[in-house]
Order: sequence, then structure tokens, then C-alpha cells
Amino acid sequence: MRVVCDGAGAEKMGKPGGWAFIVLGDDDTVLAEGRGGEKKTTSLVMELTAAAEGLEAAARLERSNSPANVAAGGDSPRNERSNSPANVAAGGDSPRNTVERSNGPANVAAGGDSPRNTVLVSDCKIALDVATGAHLPKPQKYHALCKRLRDAFLAVNATARWVKAHSGEKWNEEVDARAASAREETSTRRKRAAR
Repeated sequence: MRVVCDGAGAEKMGKPGGWAFIVLGDDDTVLAEGRGGEKKTTSLVMELTAAAEGLEAAARLERSNSPANVAAGGDSPRNERSNSPANVAAGGDSPRNTVERSNGPANVAAGGDSPRNTVLVSDCKIALDVATGAHLPKPQKYHALCKRLRDAFLAVNATARWVKAHSGEKWNEEVDARAASAREETSTRRKRAAR
């Protein structure tokens, strides 16, 4: 399974930002997806959030398809929504504004019993370095989010793969567009609230 993620925001704190992820099966089937935004954030926070949210969704998919869960009748992932689509469209009341949907069983068995069947794909080298444990940003305000990302990466025993931004890679372009859209929606809600 692949987790493709991206964040969109300004370099400096205080501007709206957005994030998005898509979890794909081996055959490019969309297994789960999510997006959200924050009113005052940075692009780095959005990149880290996208990766953490995507890996956490992958972990839920793996758990929902574990042999014990399947034997208990849980043969498909839960359809989780932090906010209903109508609530998100109306501005939602969650600071993360997450909408996630699952489209079917994770393709866990396709890779056999391979312990490394989840790949985190991002165009943000810092997010990948945080996930793999190679880097921890100096500002302490990022440490809790970095720990969340690192823990999620380890929970699914993932590997990391960097892709060049805006290079035409289909799924990276898709999450980039979704993250930008989430940022714009957050910005619009922020402007309406200021009136």
C-alpha cells in the first residue's frame, strides 16, 4: 500500500494551510483519503500533518484487515469521518476538518506476509526525514507533531520514497491539488469569520 501526501501553506506562521493524503492499494485503488486545513500554520506543519494523517489511516486499514478482525467478521475497513461532508462544506467545527473515506479492504495480503508493505510517498524531504528518524526540526513547537509522524511510520513499518514536486507524477499532483484546495477553503472560512 502507498500513502501519498502533501501539504500547502506559507513559510511563515500565521497564514492558512491545507493538507491531503490518499492511501492506494497495489493496483492504484483508492483505499482511503483525507484532507483538512488550519487557519494559522506553516507549510512544514501541513506537510508533517499530511504524512501523519495518511500513515494513521494506513494503520487503521491494516488493523481492520488483520486475521483476528477478519475472523470476527470485520472484513472491510471502517468508514471513518471526523466531520460529515456536509459539515466540512459548511465550515465544520473541527480545527482539522478531516474527511476520510475508505473504499474497501486494504490490499495487505497482496504483498504476502511482508513486514514492509507500506510506502510513504512525499515531495517534502523534511517530512520523509522526520518519518524515518533522520531529522528532527529544531523548533520545539514541532516536536509533538514529529513524534506523531514517527510513531505512525513505525506502526506500519513503512519505507519512504521522495518524488519531485510538480513533475507530473499522477498521485502527487492529485494530493497537491487537494491540499491547495483545502488551504483555499480554510482561507475563505477565515475571511468570512473576520467579517
